[in-house]
Amino acid sequence: MRTFLNLLIILLIFSSCALEENYQLPLLSEPSAMNVFCQVNSNESLRRVEYEYDMGKLISETTLVDGDILYTTNFTYNNEAQLVYEIFESDYRKSEKTFIYNEMNQLVNIKFKFTDFDGNGNMVSEGVSEAPREFEHNLLVKEWESWGGFNTYEYTNGQLKTKIDYTKNAEKHHVTTYKFAKNLLIEEKKETVNGGLIYFKTYKYDAQKRLIKIFDRENIIEENLYIDDKLIEKKINYFGIDPGYHPCLGNFKYTFDY
Repeated sequence: MRTFLNLLIILLIFSSCALEENYQLPLLSEPSAMNVFCQVNSNESLRRVEYEYDMGKLISETTLVDGDILYTTNFTYNNEAQLVYEIFESDYRKSEKTFIYNEMNQLVNIKFKFTDFDGNGNMVSEGVSEAPREFEHNLLVKEWESWGGFNTYEYTNGQLKTKIDYTKNAEKHHVTTYKFAKNLLIEEKKETVNGGLIYFKTYKYDAQKRLIKIFDRENIIEENLYIDDKLIEKKINYFGIDPGYHPCLGNFKYTFDY
């Protein structure tokens, strides 16, 4: 689980749409490992994810349960430090992603290959798909999903305002709107095409522009604790339909080693 990276992705994706030239993201140290717990039992780790870097770039993630490797993910970059290949491997599945860029260094396609195995390591199925992306005026305007649906993006003065999700039959499905303050995402509202509210998230930051809390209406769904330039702890709180299939009931705690 790439929880640490997801924290940065929130900032990177929504701040990449024509920000002020003097704006800088907060720099965080890279953790060597992440430990995952149920909030109700912080003494017993569910799993551990160990990270390896090369010249500041993440090159591998290894997920372990009770010291045994559950799965690995490896990353390859080109000379421009762009991610070009990602491979996930477990006993039962291998997933490969190839990232393709145009002459302007824009990510214009992601190609997927999936291979499934049985308990004896024999291949039982495989498949391929792709997710092209389209740009206008240096802004992402359309993004296909590997399963056939797609998303469109609308901007105001170069800043992301609306994302519309479509089904594989090109039917409008969900609409997400965004609001920024000083180039930080502060509101994210997702609705059905009929106006039914799915979530209404608000984002809170500290004085260093680090994400500290995410609310869904009145509920705190994410909390982040920092010490100096390090993310020390993250909590994920679940308030939806009871996910009884999971021992944590959707309420996790993540701690990070450095």
